[in-house]
Amino acid sequence: MRSSKELASRLRFDRFPRPDFFRKRYLLVGAATALAGLGLWLWMSLTGGHMQYNPGPVTQNHATFGARCESCHDPFQNVQNEACLSCHPSRDHSEFVVRDADCRECHVEHLGEAGMLDVDDRACVVCHGELETTRDAPPIARDVSSFAAHPQFAVLRDGASDGAAIRFNHEIHLTSDKVRQALPEGAASEQCAPYAKLECKTCHQVDETGMLMREVTFDRDCACCHQQDVQGPLGSITAPHRAPDVIRENLTAKLLVLGVGRANEIFSSRETSLPGVRDRGPIDESRSLGEYERTWLAKLEAQLYQPLDARAPLLENNKYCFLCHDAESPYVAGTVLPVLKPTRIAQRWLAHSEFGHAKHEMVRCEDCHAAVRSSSKTSDVNLPPKELCAKCHTEDAASSAGARCALCHLYHDTSRDPAQRAAAQRTIPVAVLLGEELPERGLQIPPGPTPSLPAAGEGAAAAE
Repeated sequence: MRSSKELASRLRFDRFPRPDFFRKRYLLVGAATALAGLGLWLWMSLTGGHMQYNPGPVTQNHATFGARCESCHDPFQNVQNEACLSCHPSRDHSEFVVRDADCRECHVEHLGEAGMLDVDDRACVVCHGELETTRDAPPIARDVSSFAAHPQFAVLRDGASDGAAIRFNHEIHLTSDKVRQALPEGAASEQCAPYAKLECKTCHQVDETGMLMREVTFDRDCACCHQQDVQGPLGSITAPHRAPDVIRENLTAKLLVLGVGRANEIFSSRETSLPGVRDRGPIDESRSLGEYERTWLAKLEAQLYQPLDARAPLLENNKYCFLCHDAESPYVAGTVLPVLKPTRIAQRWLAHSEFGHAKHEMVRCEDCHAAVRSSSKTSDVNLPPKELCAKCHTEDAASSAGARCALCHLYHDTSRDPAQRAAAQRTIPVAVLLGEELPERGLQIPPGPTPSLPAAGEGAAAAE
């Protein structure tokens, strides 16, 4: 063990520090360090050029610019919006925003694909956590900081109903065994499947985008059970599922074809001497082809436009237009055609969100649309509530399907509608893509017109 005297002998009590190697050569060491740094910078400039400042890989779509950093960057500045708008169309978030965000606030380059496309929730919450708009009472919540704090969807929160002007009963279609299955793709009407209970997917199928459901059409999905067959002079005549004026033209043409082509059967009497077979007079005693056409057209239209009998069984006696449609003005026999109300069937309910049915194909329809089998009114809104979505889309859970804002919401309006997006797209010269010239700065392309939503979907416009 060393004594205190031995330890004290190690202490320095001289006034000035003793000279050493580095203290004698301050200037030399500093100059050598500076020259080494300058040499390294010159070597990186000669071998890598501007790429020495590149903090990481760019997204694949920007890789066409190669090493031409000046395509987007100005010296000693952040990337400006004008540089982005040189290639990308201008897309407004909302006309009521106090300040529209710059592109770089949400999209971070040099992080590969993830930085540009996977927008962090903080970019949304910075505004929607304490939302300020140019309107005093915006229809959306002002304090959404996460999906857990997300309010109920507007179409359910506000008690909205389906305003489509058409009568449809899901319960009958899904529970009755007297309903034919829909036509196979491209099949003729006589190839309808036998009577069987329908399933949701019989009529509702995901469209080519994998997002919305394909529009249900009469010819493809309804014609097997709801063929508009009316009794003509020589048997049934099928009326097309079109507007009343188109139906009148079609029936008139079919009646004239019968009147000319099979005149003997319609206008002549049948005399026979066969035992057990009665003679009969002419089916139609009109004195002219015009009189025959008017007489039978009135008969056919009277069948098509007969009023709905609410007391009659829906599956047996009500087969014509007013089983499903409502009239704005009534039919006057033989003269005035009815004016049918536009159906306005909503194709998109949550107008401010994205939902991919194809991504949820492992889930049964009834798991989300639980009340649809007992739904007997068109006004029923058979959408799943937010609480049901939250069972899978939770935050900070290993089994979560994700709960980020960008999973359901898009910032740019034109991204939702393909036609609107195409209208806003600008053409980039090949010379820019090949690196022969830089994109023109400062050119802003206005967005296309906002697509009109169905009336029934307007209640959902404030959703989310």
